Amino acid sequence: MLRESSMLDQEQPGKDLRIRSLAPYSSKIIKAGALIGDTKTLLSHWDINASVGDNINQVRRHNVFGKASRSRVEDILAIFRQRYLTEESVTKALVTLVRGKFPTAALERLFYFHSARADQLLHDAVTEILLPMQARGLVDINVLDFQRPLAKWVDEGRNDRPLVRADDHPNCPRIALGPSGLQCASGGS
Repeated sequence: MLRESSMLDQEQPGKDLRIRSLAPYSSKIIKAGALIGDTKTLLSHWDINASVGDNINQVRRHNVFGKASRSRVEDILAIFRQRYLTEESVTKALVTLVRGKFPTAALERLFYFHSARADQLLHDAVTEILLPMQARGLVDINVLDFQRPLAKWVDEGRNDRPLVRADDHPNCPRIALGPSGLQCASGGS
């Protein structure tokens, strides 16, 4: 039986039917975070004359990320496909910038932009939380002021599965969006 917040994915006839969440946010950002170093590694090894599939196979074969776990590599590659590999012109431009030693701060902003384009949660956190705060002249943002809207979104069911609420985890009294995704702001786990 299907829950109200999911639907059958029937976009490709003949494929197995899958249940897909209607919630706008997924928890996939937890698996990826910023990945700045890995992004630079991927793009520096990218062959702009080869297909995305061929490049992905090369990355897997040569373990360019130096990860011990194959599943971790697959998680990273899935995120990279969404962020940087759907538009050939974007991929080529990013490869050119990485190889040309474009300033790191500028590259990080480009990576962040493409990450926000690919992930609805990150996009909405920027446009619905951070941008209004900036418009009010806030420079320093209190973690709780950021957490409240996120907690509200969880309560509204905007995520794809129940998430651990910060107040449910004694070692993590609050959450924050850091360089590697949602993290305990207290340093707990």
